[in-house]
Amino acid sequence: MMFKKILFFGCLFLLFSGKLSAQYGSAVEYNDYLISYTDSMYRNGLKWGDVLKTAYYGKDYSKLWKARVEMNKAIERAKTQVSGLQDIMPGAYEFRMAMLDFLNFEKFTVEKAWMPFEKLTAQTSEEEFKKHMTYLQSMAKYETEYMGKLFAAQDYFAKNNGIIISRNK
Repeated sequence: MMFKKILFFGCLFLLFSGKLSAQYGSAVEYNDYLISYTDSMYRNGLKWGDVLKTAYYGKDYSKLWKARVEMNKAIERAKTQVSGLQDIMPGAYEFRMAMLDFLNFEKFTVEKAWMPFEKLTAQTSEEEFKKHMTYLQSMAKYETEYMGKLFAAQDYFAKNNGIIISRNK
């Protein structure tokens, strides 16, 4: 009976640890997997922006929280997945750490630049709204810096693993 319990929990551990730390056999697969998180963050950011636009014109900011929570969940899932990857290829550690830095910055942005909009009401002045927008837009500069660091780490990874990175301009 004890053997069956150990076997059962051992199988569960292997099943879930494999899910949390997907591993990739080729540098291209690793690159594609890791960089896909930037696409996910971008899509969630666009969704939140659409909700903000609707909120602004309708003067109803009550639905912003849902898009923010979705983004936070996406960030946390990504951080868990990226943290679980093994650094088995040259440059993988640097690439993975740059991605985690980017994800941490995205979380900071959501907490400091997105959440304040949820406190706005139909009576919020245009000046107050613009103050929040100015801060949000100022974060774009930093996001560009984090993306630059991520792309530099990706290029280093690519160079060390014989792959070519093509970016849309």
